[in-house]
Amino acid sequence: MRSWGHEVTEHPHGTRNAIAVSSVSTTPLASGRFSGLPFWSSRGLCGGCVRTVLGTEPQCKASLKHRISMPVVAGVLLVGVPYSISLAAQWLYGWPNKPGCRKYIEALRPRRIYCLTRAVLETLKYLQYGKLYFQWKLWYQNDENRKHYEKGITFGRRSNKMDLYYSPQGARVAGDKPVPLVVFIYGGAWGSGDRSIYCLLARRMAEELGATVACPDYVTYPKGNVLCMVQDITDCLVWARENDKKYNFDKDNIVLVGHSAGAHLSALAILFLIDCRDELFVEAGMQRNIAKAIKGLIGLSGVYNIVDHYEHEQMRAVEYVSTMHKAMNGVHNFPYYSPEHILNTFSQDKLERIPPISLIHGTNDIIVPAESSIKFSQLLTSLCVKTALYILPNIDHTEIVTDLMVPDRHFYHAVYSCIKQEYNKLIVFPEAASTCRDSQEIAGCTSPTHRTTYAAASENSGPSTGMPWYSSVILSTPMERELCWASEQPGRSLNFYLAAHRDSRSRDIHTGEEHRFTLSVAFSTRSPPIWLLLLQLR
Repeated sequence: MRSWGHEVTEHPHGTRNAIAVSSVSTTPLASGRFSGLPFWSSRGLCGGCVRTVLGTEPQCKASLKHRISMPVVAGVLLVGVPYSISLAAQWLYGWPNKPGCRKYIEALRPRRIYCLTRAVLETLKYLQYGKLYFQWKLWYQNDENRKHYEKGITFGRRSNKMDLYYSPQGARVAGDKPVPLVVFIYGGAWGSGDRSIYCLLARRMAEELGATVACPDYVTYPKGNVLCMVQDITDCLVWARENDKKYNFDKDNIVLVGHSAGAHLSALAILFLIDCRDELFVEAGMQRNIAKAIKGLIGLSGVYNIVDHYEHEQMRAVEYVSTMHKAMNGVHNFPYYSPEHILNTFSQDKLERIPPISLIHGTNDIIVPAESSIKFSQLLTSLCVKTALYILPNIDHTEIVTDLMVPDRHFYHAVYSCIKQEYNKLIVFPEAASTCRDSQEIAGCTSPTHRTTYAAASENSGPSTGMPWYSSVILSTPMERELCWASEQPGRSLNFYLAAHRDSRSRDIHTGEEHRFTLSVAFSTRSPPIWLLLLQLR
């Protein structure tokens, strides 16, 4: 029986401990530990090479671990993380409304898991507002800023609190001319929110609009349902009727501004007041006076059709974790709390008492899509209710309100230019609100197939002619697409104003013998520019 032969030789790897195997017997060794070993030539192999070939090198174990760990990591990322996030969200905010174990089966559906996980991860973008959080927190806690506002005014049947922000231009002394009152209703998906969060916004709004701004708290779910929220907003308006002398604002010039759920609640409060609902528990005469004092509503990214929004929530797989259906005591109450549904039940007399409604929405809004405002404006136009629509490109659901807090925010000027223009129509130039007869002629109320257009104006554009503003479109597409409406109005001369908030220039556009359009352009140096299209009929 032959044995292994070893000798120390020079090895090309440069190691003196190389092993040269002169011959290998295929006969088992005496110990019986090795058998059937391959034949190695006399070329020198280092110990590492031999161990590698024989499969004893540690890096082979690492490679094996790597091959095993990749599927494990992929499984954790693609299955473990989404299921953990989704199930945690449903455990915290509510399981699917299914009987017995079916709610867990529904909760574990892959589509619900991944869609809900995406919705949860989208909330991480709120981390970018960390600086803004500390700004309003410090401002609200600083007693030196109390000179700008009255803090913690008690009002209403539930003793809610309200902050009242003074206009720098407005007088605070009785006897001077009172300023209009703007009531800002914040959002929060009907389940959260606090007036202190919007202190910077209310302060800036008072300066920009030259008005007194009230920012009230209202009960949220689970402490109350949507009807309770509308009652609290009504209580705030009742308080305004009774305390105008004390704080020197004009109780007959009130504009509601609402964001998201706040826009929905504001619209609902106006419609309930016009309808003199007994559920408000406010005397009918007071309801009529308040409805008459409200000069308009400016809605920011609002919800106006609850059924449509619930379908959008289902598409995002958040309908069960959302507080909307809970705050409305079930899906069967959606029509009762839907402004669009209420409008369709109004008589002509009630429709004529609805104040002008201006809608502002961003194209990047995935929480409440822009179609919510577009469909609502179309309904208002078909019912001959005065309305204006702004669709702002590249603005999402949160930016449209947070960027109103500090002037250096990206969309501060763009959004405020829309708000100020509508506010000026409602308060500063009340004669600018068009009549229903003119709305029929221009916006196509008499023709269901007529293309719907909307009215608005910019921050610093438009001549002071006293003529009513009729239609407006926000341009994020080539202007020619939006000018086609003019060809439907032969023999009319219209002025188009393209506006933002920076340098301006003018030029004439001739589109034929019967039409002439004067285009005045004011463009933004910010990126991307915001284009507003305005039409004035002469």
